[in-house]
Amino acid sequence: MINSKKQQQIQEHMSQLNQKVFTSKQLKENVSDTHAKVSWVYGSAFKAGFRCSDVKRSMVYLPPSARSVSSRLVYFTACIVVIYSPELNKQQHYLQHTSQILAIASGRALIATGEQCQEPAIHIWDPDSLCTLGLIKGTL
Repeated sequence: MINSKKQQQIQEHMSQLNQKVFTSKQLKENVSDTHAKVSWVYGSAFKAGFRCSDVKRSMVYLPPSARSVSSRLVYFTACIVVIYSPELNKQQHYLQHTSQILAIASGRALIATGEQCQEPAIHIWDPDSLCTLGLIKGTL
């Protein structure tokens, strides 16, 4: 009896949700009003049990520079690159990847990140301005 009562409540709740769902016409009208901004990213590619087997280097360290007063850790999760400043407890995000990131490398003032997909790309970008400086595309 309890299970059937719970099932009935679930069905009622689902029917109420179905009534609230936008039709495609309503959704198209409101698309320009919707946007999202990443404020904080939790998780990483170097946590135990997640992508550790096929990722050799999942984090790079950037020492303080003329343009950045604090040291930073740069790591990725999914298609987001996180630039974390531990001293300031602040994150910045490079959001130009469209597929899951598999590799990261750093030079003197640049970061390169590569993604895994049918048409992979390597993004070369500035960690201070988050501007993409180059893009190398390929096919598998």
